[in-house]
Amino acid sequence: MQKIGNIVNSQQIYAVLIAALLVCLPLPYAFSTGVLIVLLAVSLFSLKFHRWEFKKEYLLPILLYGLVCLSLVWSDDIKASSRGLERQMALVLIPLTFVFMPVLLEETRDTIWYWFSLAMALFAFLFEGMALLDYWNSGEPGRFFYHTLVAPLDLNAIYVSVFVSLSIVFLLFKRRKTPMVLIALVLLGSFLVLLSSKIIIVGTALLVLFGIFRTFKRSTILKLAPILVLGLGLLVFTNNPVKKRFETELVASNVKEVMESKKFGKVYYWTGTTIRLFQGRIFS
Repeated sequence: MQKIGNIVNSQQIYAVLIAALLVCLPLPYAFSTGVLIVLLAVSLFSLKFHRWEFKKEYLLPILLYGLVCLSLVWSDDIKASSRGLERQMALVLIPLTFVFMPVLLEETRDTIWYWFSLAMALFAFLFEGMALLDYWNSGEPGRFFYHTLVAPLDLNAIYVSVFVSLSIVFLLFKRRKTPMVLIALVLLGSFLVLLSSKIIIVGTALLVLFGIFRTFKRSTILKLAPILVLGLGLLVFTNNPVKKRFETELVASNVKEVMESKKFGKVYYWTGTTIRLFQGRIFS
């Protein structure tokens, strides 16, 4: 029993399971569900060997799930809504898992993020490799960009971009720059650009620039500057879908019309900027 206790209280077992749960997020739903069940079972069993701890932060996703459950009151299709609630059970199960498991050390949390970031780099390599093979056969450059790039797993480019952005920031500012980390950063950086999510690209760029000037030495910044300038130059001065998406956003976004008009018609051309402004206008 003591041997089992050492296993279920081990920081290593939780690092593996939580990293696996994060890595499964871009995969079909069944993968993450299976890992979550195992993680919850191990955490529950570990209660035989330590006291549980509840933090107020864990209450937020549980309350959110409670709010989601209220949607049944006005739902037109109770059966379909109930199936949706089943898929959102993780909002309750994940906080409970953290309540039951031993407290994670900072080193363990860094290990989880490191494994997750390397897995995202591997995803980037595989998706870019598949796009290259398709381009070799079809000659269609659009295969490298936006939703089409992650189409083999039926993923959304913006959804994947969030994971890639988090991985870039972690590896850049929290890990020593080993050859593996540098390769991962190159893969993730190119993948983020190819995914073409404007808001994630801009947000990540601003966060990275702020972090570089805040944490890096001047000599390191001078070494990075040519790489950053070259990357920006390739985006700005070459004909590529990423540049076209930014140009469309700037040209087609009529901010004044969106904020003042009362009617838009059935075929109004919404951009990412205008639809978000309109949503803000509705809820203000």
